[in-house]
Amino acid sequence: MEQKNQDHEISEHIKVSVILPVCNPGSGIERCIRSLREQTLREIEMIFVDDCGTDGTMEKIHAAANEDSRIRIIHNEQNSGPVFSRNAGIEAARGEYLQFTDPDDFMDADYLEELYRYACEGKLDLVKGKFVHELADGSQVFKKRVNDRIKKRYTRGGIRFIHF
Repeated sequence: MEQKNQDHEISEHIKVSVILPVCNPGSGIERCIRSLREQTLREIEMIFVDDCGTDGTMEKIHAAANEDSRIRIIHNEQNSGPVFSRNAGIEAARGEYLQFTDPDDFMDADYLEELYRYACEGKLDLVKGKFVHELADGSQVFKKRVNDRIKKRYTRGGIRFIHF
């Protein structure tokens, strides 16, 4: 896709590819896009994988892509689900690291920069950050737990891993 109005030029060295499967995510997509575009780590690409939704979300993503060349859009031929869509994003990714995000997620402006710094300083293969669940009343619940079974799987495979 050719970008016309580009506020942000994509770097030759992409540090993080953010992969988002998209199928009728609802109203959270604007906040998600905004939080990604405001990341302090500028050397990112945002790969939105259109999984044939019908709610008009892709028009919003196309509008954002016209303003920011770091946004890439991939279209599935048919609705295939989030796993297939994430795999399509992985195949298209050019970044040094991958970040999986859902279209109703949002992150602090320095989130990707912090994860990238941890990964580089520790020569890590995988970094898992905090998960914060925002409740309907606006309150937040912080979750910082990694399933022991998952942790064992990572370390057994020789993956260098940190969870902060």
